Amino acid sequence: MEPAAASTPAVCQESKEDPRLLGRRTLDGRQQQQQKAHMEELAAEGRKAAADHKAAEIRPGWSRALREAKVRSTASKDSEVLGALHEGSRVLVAEVRGKKARIQQPLSGWIALSKHTEPVLEQESCQVQEGQLASSWVVSHVLARLSQPAPQAERPMEAPEENVEHDADVDSEVEPPEAVGHAFNSDGPGWSKGRTDIKQQPQQLSFESSTARGSSGQNFCSSNAGFSGTPLWKLKQQGQLPNQWREHEEAKELQAKELREEEEAAATLRVAVDAVSLGRVDLNLVRHIVVKDLRKAAARSKIALPTGGLFENKAPLQLFALFDGQSAAEGPGPMAAECCAKALQPKLLRNMSAIPQGYENATFIKACLKKAFEDLDKEVLRNHPGVSDGCGGAVALLVGEKLFTAVCGSCELTLLEAGPRKGNKQDTCKAVNMGVNQGHFKVPEDQKFLQDNGGMVFPGEGGKLMTSNPQGATTAVSRSIGDRAWKGSMGGMPGSLKLLRSVPETRHTDVSWADRHIALVLSSTPVPVAIPTAQVALTISDFEYKPRAASGDIAHRAALAPQNANAQCTTIVVYFVPKDDRAVMEPAAKRAKKEAESVRLRHIVVRHQDCSSPFDPVRNVQVQRTAQEAEGILRQALQELITEAKTMKLPAGKKASTAALQPSPKFSSLCKDLSECTTAQKGGGMIGDLGWLQPDELKNRFGPALSEAYQECRC
Repeated sequence: MEPAAASTPAVCQESKEDPRLLGRRTLDGRQQQQQKAHMEELAAEGRKAAADHKAAEIRPGWSRALREAKVRSTASKDSEVLGALHEGSRVLVAEVRGKKARIQQPLSGWIALSKHTEPVLEQESCQVQEGQLASSWVVSHVLARLSQPAPQAERPMEAPEENVEHDADVDSEVEPPEAVGHAFNSDGPGWSKGRTDIKQQPQQLSFESSTARGSSGQNFCSSNAGFSGTPLWKLKQQGQLPNQWREHEEAKELQAKELREEEEAAATLRVAVDAVSLGRVDLNLVRHIVVKDLRKAAARSKIALPTGGLFENKAPLQLFALFDGQSAAEGPGPMAAECCAKALQPKLLRNMSAIPQGYENATFIKACLKKAFEDLDKEVLRNHPGVSDGCGGAVALLVGEKLFTAVCGSCELTLLEAGPRKGNKQDTCKAVNMGVNQGHFKVPEDQKFLQDNGGMVFPGEGGKLMTSNPQGATTAVSRSIGDRAWKGSMGGMPGSLKLLRSVPETRHTDVSWADRHIALVLSSTPVPVAIPTAQVALTISDFEYKPRAASGDIAHRAALAPQNANAQCTTIVVYFVPKDDRAVMEPAAKRAKKEAESVRLRHIVVRHQDCSSPFDPVRNVQVQRTAQEAEGILRQALQELITEAKTMKLPAGKKASTAALQPSPKFSSLCKDLSECTTAQKGGGMIGDLGWLQPDELKNRFGPALSEAYQECRC
């Protein structure tokens, strides 16, 4: 081969390998361009490696939540729960301490880095560490690859050194920074002769933000992680809020709206409820349940309730139940009642959640109650083999303005209806027994079930119809939950017959909410035996909207009966408080002002031995009475005040408000005789006077009970 003339510049031939090499005038220029292309490939590999890189442990910076996790106020697992991280949300980690991490966004608090041995967070790529360039490890990856020889194209001819030309654009491309500690001399591969080293200041390295793209099309995160620094309120005002924040704000607004709707619905359909248990409470024979907001209980259990039919507009759901171990065929016992009280709520919620769409009506809700009793019977017989006793049950479920009841056994559920009016007077309310068609063998349906299963009915004590099982035990109860010896093969006892069943009597009523229906009373078995229904109705009328006093009076009267000496008498009283539509329609500012109003109170204090200060400062003696005795004294005093109020007549006009602020003669007498507070020593119109108090002062000084009572009185 003949050598080329020195004065003739070599021209690069066409090459299919890289079209960018066309038009180069020197061989060394072609080598430089090849090196440039090689470096671009290495940079692209580095970017890809940065995107795929995942640290073995979480470091401060941005991460992605792989699953839901609780956010607590401190690193302790017993600290207060501030909220929850949702799967897929971006998390800004500020500090890592062992297996805990302190986060700043979207909530500020502490989270656990693992949940059930699974990681909670995943480090995002291209994290910016304090004191470190975002691309430092990417550059080090590129430099490591640069130490390998670049692929060289075949050199057809050599040009003299003086003919070497350096393109300006080659020197301006990405060069290894001095800070990394690499230096390249003229003998290094891929670099032209005459260059001793290549240096570049760190600040010359620039990487694009998350909204810009490099030559390879790969996104890079800058130190602000895509945030512009514009205040969130301004972005929201301009409509430029990022999607994740917009979704977060919309979710918050929706949640607040749903909460307002629930509060407004609850404000129009309210109840005043309380329960008292007297007698042999140490036997734990009776268990009762009061759930004022069943929707919240369902939300905590993550159970989705129906949204149509009777459940639409998030109709308020309230649950009241009583399980009585004295309503059993085998004899009184606490175990079955305890099991039923624990299992009722979850089983009923699951049954209601299974109601098909379009069938959210009264028939299906009654079916849910009936199935709940069957499920409770199976729960006791199959899952608790050590429980041999049984129990009866009475359940009341309020769905909006509809009342659903289910009664099984000899415990009682009574609905009190307003009596007819005669002029300005109204007769005593009427009592309706919601379980009268079950629980005893006078019911033809129960007799037939017994005879079909091999049993027989015979008269017993007091004219009651009774039956007996193969073991010789007798009972007058025709329905119960549990009672293993009376349930045949289901009870697991050889030779037994299925003589009893757990199917309740179910009803539904459209509640007129204090216009016609006054209250609901759930009682254990000994109460209706000792207290006539007429007396219960009279007590409900006397202690209007005072459920503690009403339930205590009924239970106290029943416990005093001779036949109940070893019985537990429990009563739940639910008053239907009249609707207050105006409170819902009032503006929020007006409602807040109304709630902030002060109130002037007088009181009579009766202490007991278990209170925080069992000492009478008026008489300077130690208090020895029990809490039940103290409640009995106050109920009697309240009864006398109610009787006096029925006969009092206030003056007309402006004098009425002035007269109402003065204590009545009966109150002055009772306060002086009974009260164990120094306010009883005040004279005249100041006796028992507490002065003007704000609602928060009521709660701080006397606890939530008096504060709630004040709210009920205002309504």
